[in-house]
Amino acid sequence: MKKVIKIALVLIVVQNSLAFSSYKSTCVLPYYWDKKGNLLVLLGQERTSNGYVWSDFCGRKESKDKNSYATAISEAKEETGGQLKIRHLKEKPFFYYNKSTSTIHYILPVCYVSPEAINAAVQEIRSKGKGRNREKTGWQWVKAEDLLHERTNLKLAKSFTKTLQLKPFRDYLEKLLAQRPLILLKKTSTMSTRVPKRCKKTGKAICTCPR
Repeated sequence: MKKVIKIALVLIVVQNSLAFSSYKSTCVLPYYWDKKGNLLVLLGQERTSNGYVWSDFCGRKESKDKNSYATAISEAKEETGGQLKIRHLKEKPFFYYNKSTSTIHYILPVCYVSPEAINAAVQEIRSKGKGRNREKTGWQWVKAEDLLHERTNLKLAKSFTKTLQLKPFRDYLEKLLAQRPLILLKKTSTMSTRVPKRCKKTGKAICTCPR
């Protein structure tokens, strides 16, 4: 019986490996926790034949990409003017392979960057005659719970709407939202135990809070 189980597991691993190697594109939904404990996700705006729509950051696999993660990171950074910085956590990042579209979806933690900073970086790149093929024209942080319950008042791309309907995708976002009490506790304890630095000359406290 144990041998049968092992063989079954090996077959699953092989099937998954073949699926991931045959992916055609990746999509990334970046997220971070703000000071109030809100889970925010970054969306990008692009122009289509049906007007302006919002979505995650997607791109096709290129020959230089070693794997799907490399494709995802490269596309996310390209569509944010190189401003997006991925936070590498101990646990494995969430990814889901959508066989119907040959797309691997990632939900990744990032460091906060303002939409204004992203726009400025993208405009600078475009002013140098580069990156004209970048699709995104705007960026916005929205609450994940508003996104899940359709309370953003944003016109979402049809492809992204379908992504939000994927059960593994929704389940992971719900799992993250369930961590909110723990995130708030960590932020509160960090703020209460932080000891400000003091200037050697004046003795006045120097704020050490991140800006």
